[in-house]
Amino acid sequence: MHESSPARSQRRQAVALAVRVAYAVAVSVASLATGWFAGAATAGTREGLAALERSDYPDALRELVPAAEQGDAAAQAALGRMYLYGWGVAKEPAVAARWLQRAAESGHAGSQRLLAHLYESGTGVPKDVAQAERWRQASAAAASKAAPRPPVRYKDYEDRNLVIDGKVYPQETALMRAIKRGDREAVLALLGLGADVNATAGDHTALTIAVIYFPAVVEVLLAHGADPRGRSGSGDQPLSILLETGWNARSPDDCPRLATVRSLVAAGADVNARNNAGESVLRRARNIYERCPDRNAIIRLLVERGATE
Repeated sequence: MHESSPARSQRRQAVALAVRVAYAVAVSVASLATGWFAGAATAGTREGLAALERSDYPDALRELVPAAEQGDAAAQAALGRMYLYGWGVAKEPAVAARWLQRAAESGHAGSQRLLAHLYESGTGVPKDVAQAERWRQASAAAASKAAPRPPVRYKDYEDRNLVIDGKVYPQETALMRAIKRGDREAVLALLGLGADVNATAGDHTALTIAVIYFPAVVEVLLAHGADPRGRSGSGDQPLSILLETGWNARSPDDCPRLATVRSLVAAGADVNARNNAGESVLRRARNIYERCPDRNAIIRLLVERGATE
């Protein structure tokens, strides 16, 4: 008996949905092998990171603290970010810096990069340009030794049935396409599959795309090692691009949010970067539509962090 076309279509959709759900459930564990949390050595760390991925902060703390105290660098890195960003705990930059320092000394590249920013800005530690440069170089050296991963293109994304539309987008990585679609589950799945979060295509990175189309995943990308200083073809860093979206905002939903700016700055975005046209980050912030609710708070934050025009 031959299956009708509508039945085949429904079956394909059901299979695609099942695959999506399976990836969404499994990705918090799969993503531990890549990105920021690479190197989780203990079961407690793996469980803690899975809890962190689903925003179950009490469970994450219960699992991560013992593992971190036993020397697991991935657990130390996760605790550092929890205390730095206030994920389920009070923001304590000094506590964050101590955990990140321990992870960095164990060779954790993401912690080395973030620790460099803390020393550069004097966040949680005394400002120390020499220490900032030391950890920046250590992070770069670790990155250069890492085995390169080819970017997962949209065809791979399609082949895994995460999206079935018969299209291939050669100027975008799969991750970029998922971000443009606002598909958080697919973003997580692709990161779990090993998508290169810093791959470039069409003069953009995943992070420069996210600040335009889907700011809600900016923190996820940063947690997987996205470079907050990576530039677009126009020479703009993600922070500058995010602020530019506020220039022609037509409603509060279109406005850049203070929380996203904080995340980018805390991850190491250069508040004094200029694009190819010489435009500063602070100038972009001052050009945000006056009715955007976070405009003044964003400007204050940038000035506090040393931004100038």
